[in-house]
Amino acid sequence: MNTTKIYSLQAVLAHIWQSVIRCRNLDHNEETTFEVPIDMRKRLNPPLPEGFFGNTIYPATITVKTGELLEQGGFEWAALQINEMIASHDHEKFKCICETWMKDPEVTKIGDLPSNYFMLHNSPRFNYNKYDFGWGKPIAQRGGISNMLEGKIDVSPGVEEGSMIFEICLSPNTIQALEEDKTLVGVE
Repeated sequence: MNTTKIYSLQAVLAHIWQSVIRCRNLDHNEETTFEVPIDMRKRLNPPLPEGFFGNTIYPATITVKTGELLEQGGFEWAALQINEMIASHDHEKFKCICETWMKDPEVTKIGDLPSNYFMLHNSPRFNYNKYDFGWGKPIAQRGGISNMLEGKIDVSPGVEEGSMIFEICLSPNTIQALEEDKTLVGVE
């Protein structure tokens, strides 16, 4: 794929994305979208200091046909699409995005999201597992019911070094199909 920089999180997200789409048995001409929040702090020129108090997160998306996602070349292809989308966001692209938004501001409403929309919501940047606030060390982090929508994925560091915890909001039918999906369950 002409790159050695596919990160483990990108690979796991791509595998989950493909698995969910496969389990939904969609028409291969339908579109699916994956949104990844990109921290622009280090991508700006000059980069923002670590202590900058403000939001520099940009929700970048990739949209592909479901058939393309399932048939192109495995989860490696999907991971590469996520990787390239993230890599394409630099200072100039972010500046262009901001200028365009200032001319025509738009706020996306949850109800306006297309079907088969996946949204990475959390980031493993803050490792809450190492802090004890007097109740013992945490074992998990949960988003809560008021913060759920179909296709939302929260990722946080696991208790064991290098592990990840995924909280994914999906319909009961999709969850049942995923439990029976040998491709998803058989991966180690």
